[in-house]
Amino acid sequence: MPIGGNTTFQGPLNSSANTSFALDFYASSACDPSGYGEGELYLGSDTVTTDGGGDAAFATALPAGTPAGYYASATATDPDGNTS
Repeated sequence: MPIGGNTTFQGPLNSSANTSFALDFYASSACDPSGYGEGELYLGSDTVTTDGGGDAAFATALPAGTPAGYYASATATDPDGNTS
């Protein structure tokens, strides 16, 4: 279960031009076999819109903290429901 504190996610998104994406953030106690985190704990969401070149930068501070040693992951979902 998330503990007190904040968690900040930041990074780039490159996809379709001039499109809004729902970003969902997660933490998990272990990585899957490919080395990526799974969605064990939902931490929150944000929305970002790409520019004409399909690029956007995000810096999302969420009020949910994560337990020490957990792995973070995120998904991006377009208006048609396609998820990264």
